[in-house]
Amino acid sequence: MTESLNLDRRGYSRLKMNRLSLLETWQAGPRPLIVAHRGASRAAPENTIVAFRRAVDLGADGIEFDVQRIADGSLVVFHDATLERTTNERGPVQATALADLKGFDAGGWFGASFRGEQIPTLEEAVAAIPPSVRLFVEIKLGPVFDEEIERALAESLKQTGALARCEVSSFDHVSLRRFKRVAPETPTGILFSGRLIDPVAAARLAGAEAMHPAWDLIHPDLMPTAHAQGLAVVAWTVNAPEEIERLAAIGVDALMTDVPDVARRVEEHAVVEPGLL
Repeated sequence: MTESLNLDRRGYSRLKMNRLSLLETWQAGPRPLIVAHRGASRAAPENTIVAFRRAVDLGADGIEFDVQRIADGSLVVFHDATLERTTNERGPVQATALADLKGFDAGGWFGASFRGEQIPTLEEAVAAIPPSVRLFVEIKLGPVFDEEIERALAESLKQTGALARCEVSSFDHVSLRRFKRVAPETPTGILFSGRLIDPVAAARLAGAEAMHPAWDLIHPDLMPTAHAQGLAVVAWTVNAPEEIERLAAIGVDALMTDVPDVARRVEEHAVVEPGLL
């Protein structure tokens, strides 16, 4: 059965205002925002407090991290569906309780000096990131599709006072529509890694204010099309200096990168093409 946003005329007006205010905020300067992907994930283990703090030290404007809801209802910051790639344990993340998860080593895989780093909860991540730094929260779903994560996420972000500096994204566009119902004032962005027939329509159907294409899908014609519809464009995950320079030059609104220090140096020298801001 097809879901709909069920927005009335006032709701659509509010959504349009959200899109415009998002663009106006992000385009306050001549350069794209630099967003540290899972924190400074080339310098520290991804999605950990130490990676977030390192990203702040390297001058990131925003920090992106992944959120899942686990067996006891806790929201934790973790990317994969299973534990083995980035911890010393195995098995599905969503089947784990927080008391057990906190005993896992989420840093040793990256380097001996990070051994004992924990998987953070959403609340711990928000508390560790200064209020001046924007939060880009990705909802992770699958292979289990949790029907309660959107409401739980909205409530947690509200309780921590983080809604005002947050943008929520997901590859699951149905999840974004559900999140928009419980947090209509919070900007959202559709993630996609393949070519869409109509990315603007996909964003509209999800009720989103931004699109997050994989960096290699972004071409100059996309920028004026998206901006004309009030949609921000966030590129992920771009690390090569030449691609950072290209995307900054054509006017993307934010760059997600594992190397925020490199991206900052490159984008400061990029020449933005006239008429794209």
